[in-house]
This record gives sequence, C-alpha cells and structure tokens, in this order.
Amino acid sequence: MKIIQVVLCIFTLSINLIGQTIYNVEPGSKDNQIILSLISDKSENTQKLSQASIYALTNSKYISLSSTEIRVALTGEEQAAVFTFDAARDAEINLQEKISLLIKDNLDNTFTKDIFIKYTGPTVFKLEQNYPNPFNPSTKIQYQLSKQSEVKLFVYDLLGRRVQNIVNEIQEAGYYEIDFNASNLSSGVYFYTIEAIGVDGTNFVSSKKMMLMK
Repeated sequence: MKIIQVVLCIFTLSINLIGQTIYNVEPGSKDNQIILSLISDKSENTQKLSQASIYALTNSKYISLSSTEIRVALTGEEQAAVFTFDAARDAEINLQEKISLLIKDNLDNTFTKDIFIKYTGPTVFKLEQNYPNPFNPSTKIQYQLSKQSEVKLFVYDLLGRRVQNIVNEIQEAGYYEIDFNASNLSSGVYFYTIEAIGVDGTNFVSSKKMMLMK
C-alpha cells in the first residue's frame, strides 16, 4: 500500500499547488491512498468559504478508484479527504499515469492538482499462494521476477511426479499471473514449483501446496 500525502491551502482566489512529484506504485497493490489535506485561511477575505468538493479523475485502465467524489467542510482547520485506489497487476512497468484532483469550493472557485503515478518493477523474486485454494478446477498462480529469467513452473503430485508443465520459457522482469486448469487431474494435494535463473546467475526456487477438490 502506498500513501500519498498532499497538502493544499485554499484562499479566496488562489490555491497553493506547488511542485509535481512522481509516486512509485507497485502493480497489483491494493488500498493505495491519496490523502488530500485542505487548509482554509479564515481571514476576512475567506469568511464565505464553507465547503469544497473534491473529484478524483483518471482515464487509466490500470487504476481503480474506490470513490471519485468527497465533500469536506472548510472550518479554518485542516480537513482531510482520502481517496483509495488499486493498481492492476498487469500494469506496464515504468508506465507513468495521472490522477487529477479537481477541487471546487462554494464560491465557484475551481483548482486542479495532478498526482503522477509510476509503476515500479519487482525488486525480489517471489511466488504467491494460489487462489482460490482449495479449487475446482481452475486457480490462479502469481509470481514476480526481479530480472529477466529462464522460468520453469511445474506441478507435482504427492509422490513427486511431475503432472503438468505450466511455464518453460525466458521471461522479462515483471509480475505474472497464470490461470491453471486441473480438469485432467484427480482430487488431491499438489505442489507447484518455480525455478527462475536470472541473467546474472541468480537461482530462485520456491514451492507452494494447493488442493484440488472435485
């Protein structure tokens, strides 16, 4: 989860929108937060300020916002508006995208703050637990590669016999999700094992247990 903190100061005719920052977000991450802190200056010129509506806008196919509109009362004290978003696991590494925050106050002033998101690649090798588990007959297997690697992903039964080859190829660094269909297998416990040999010679091996229930 990534937390992005943005502080804005609202005045009668202007808003403080200093600086642009690119925030690194991991593909597949959930409940990332943009916390927008609004501070209204309750001076003589801003006594009529009472409310602001904040809209979160994006045209990204990889960003899923839990809400797109939040209203806050401007009391002279700091108020927070929190937008939560998920990043799709198949988001392109190093792709930069934008979430625009549109702020409208009750005096019809409109301001915009752009939040720039960059999808970062994995820094470690990792094999995730399949889901759902138990399953019938399909399940998803996720893994990540920190380097280009020769990847082998096989399924074994309890006797150690290889019953299915899922992946056997060279893959680029990134996040992967495989749909594994076990319709040709009998109910029982199986193990899936990944071996990834990186271009630098790194050797990653990991196994997980899964249960097929028909």
